[in-house]
Amino acid sequence: GLMMAAVVHEDRYKHKGKTISEIKFTTKASVKIDQSRHRDRIILNKRLKIESLEEAETVLSAEEELEKVTYAATLLKQGKKVVALTILRRCFARDPNSSRNFLRNDGLQTLQSCLLSTDSEVLHAAAWCIINLAAGTSLSLKNMSHLSPLILQFLQGSDPMMQELCAWIVGNLAGDSEKHRNILLQQGCVAPLIALVSSQYHLSLEARSQSVLFALVNLARDKNYACVRCMLDSSLFNHLEMMLTTTSASCDLCFEIGWLTNYIYSRQETYLEHGDQYSLILYSVIEKLSQVICLEDKVQRDKVVLPYLHSIGNIIGFSPEIALIASNFQNFLPTLFLCLTCDIEFIQKESLWILVNFMAEPSCRVVVILQPRFLNIIYHLCESTDQETTLNAVYLLEDASKVSSWVCQYLIEHKILDVLLRLLTHSNLQILETALDTLMDVVIGTVQARTALLNAEEFVHLQSAASNEKYTTVMEKARFIIDLLK
Repeated sequence: GLMMAAVVHEDRYKHKGKTISEIKFTTKASVKIDQSRHRDRIILNKRLKIESLEEAETVLSAEEELEKVTYAATLLKQGKKVVALTILRRCFARDPNSSRNFLRNDGLQTLQSCLLSTDSEVLHAAAWCIINLAAGTSLSLKNMSHLSPLILQFLQGSDPMMQELCAWIVGNLAGDSEKHRNILLQQGCVAPLIALVSSQYHLSLEARSQSVLFALVNLARDKNYACVRCMLDSSLFNHLEMMLTTTSASCDLCFEIGWLTNYIYSRQETYLEHGDQYSLILYSVIEKLSQVICLEDKVQRDKVVLPYLHSIGNIIGFSPEIALIASNFQNFLPTLFLCLTCDIEFIQKESLWILVNFMAEPSCRVVVILQPRFLNIIYHLCESTDQETTLNAVYLLEDASKVSSWVCQYLIEHKILDVLLRLLTHSNLQILETALDTLMDVVIGTVQARTALLNAEEFVHLQSAASNEKYTTVMEKARFIIDLLK
């Protein structure tokens, strides 16, 4: 069976670095809007199981769908279970309305009775059917609390196929809402899932592990931390650490392992209660990212890379101490450089965000800025067509210009004035102001800047900014800098 999943690029545990960008609240406000939009689209947290894409993309009219569901219900009553369940699961995959109609006609009891069968073929067909039913619609809490104990029993059974299917059902139910997650937690779903992840067969039974991890990822999205706390109390840390180190980057499990790590270690509560685990987790995530970013298979790379970028940015965003720990890992900056120079825009943007969080720590700023290849890529990103990227890159230069007059001098020798003067032709007010603030820091910080600025080819841009009638703040800042040069 194929797994159909939409890749979520917006993840709600994304912290911005504690830098000047904290103050520029506009970018944060837009992130918040994205987050609420993302929570509304719950269907992204669920997955259908299908045999082929054609099967899910076939379109039938509402009447035909209803006919099929009714026909399948008749077959079920006649005891032709496998045939009926196969028709139903295909109907549910094609159209969420089929799931709703089925539930409205009390189909769930019949479906549940199939789970009491002793025939494994019927069991597998019924579980597959429930996967697609739960993917297409939300089960009422009453329906769910009757169904889930049965499902959890199979997780503890001995049939690997049934464990895979039932873990998938748990994943879809957990993707529904906080209330659904709480019921699953109260019914004790975490322990059997972790037992399956920790079994020595977790790599040989890859499909089962993928379902189990999918379920854990959706449970770890809980807002009140109860599920995550339960996972960590069940020593998930050791298993996660082992999976991060033993799973190959080209393996599909990497995607779920990455999201699980991110959802657990991006939480303030985890940082407060399990701070001792962060150094090792961060090391393993950086190692994994270094393997993923070098994958020959670019489709796999782009599919798997996002959760690792998020994890690193979020973890480093907790505190300057963690940024220092990261700076001691030999692999960290070379890997980040590969991501920053990648030709895929979302990878570049996420890496820049990691750099913003990393450079919130003053000595880390120096470590980055003193490497010409990093400085050049920051300069290059200042000229990006994407305004958010440009803004973040200019923030980094502003951060760097505040370190010391020696660093300012180094930046002037490395052509920062040309970059800043070129930015004065930008249309975005925030970018203009940040470029002028940085220019001001550099001019105040060093004597050399004044001569260099007067002799710069692009000096005219500063002069035209000084007569910018449109934005008074821009005009005042530019005039202030010109007065400093006298």
